Amino acid sequence: MQSALAVFLGGGLGSLSRFLVGKIFEDNTSWFFFGTFSSNMLSSFILGYLVTLAASKSISEEWQLLLMVGFCGGFSTFSTFSLENYNLIQSGNTSGALIYTALSLLLGVLCIYLGIRIGNS
Repeated sequence: MQSALAVFLGGGLGSLSRFLVGKIFEDNTSWFFFGTFSSNMLSSFILGYLVTLAASKSISEEWQLLLMVGFCGGFSTFSTFSLENYNLIQSGNTSGALIYTALSLLLGVLCIYLGIRIGNS
């Protein structure tokens, strides 16, 4: 039960953070979805950093669940990313969807890498 509570609390904090980041970019008139992109990149970086803490046993299992599963899971958003790509394709902006997908995947992996590098330094 304690594990489920940790995930629940972290997920709530992550979802609230995701909402607030989205609010920062809600006036964006570009085809590029800066709110989702920013949340996903930050979540990837944070997760990369936390992986190093977990590997070195610097954080307890409860904190791993709260931060890695809960917070990062609530803060990142694959379903919104998928919907945004679908909407780009439906509106005829296939090249935008391809650019958005490629940037998200490549920079997401880079953010994981940077988080791990900083965590290991």
